[in-house]
This record gives sequence, structure tokens and C-alpha cells, in this order.
Amino acid sequence: MQATVQISPDGMVIANLDSDDYDDDEDARALLNLRADDMLDQCARVAIDAWFEIRSREDTEDGE
Repeated sequence: MQATVQISPDGMVIANLDSDDYDDDEDARALLNLRADDMLDQCARVAIDAWFEIRSREDTEDGE
């Protein structure tokens, strides 16, 4: 499973999930969905933190 998150220049967060781990078992699918949600949440948090850091650097550079 692979999760990717992108941030557009205006701050929109775009999350994508790619997985070949699909299973026919209902319990396995439920667990996979929890893992997917967790991965996307973590990726989005890192991306948002990075966006705020980049914005704060830009604001600092503009103020100098």
C-alpha cells in the first residue's frame, strides 16, 4: 500500500492511495481500510506541516 499527498500552491491537500492488498475477506478489508485511513492521515499531517514551514520561510524572506 502506498499513500501520497500533494499540496497545491494555494494550500489544497490532495491525498491518493494505491493498494494491491485488497482481500476478499470482510475482516481483512476492514483492517485494510483502517490502515489506509491511518496512512493518509499521517501523510496529510506531514504535508500540511511542510506547507506551513514553507509558507513561514517565504513570509520571513519577504519581510527581510
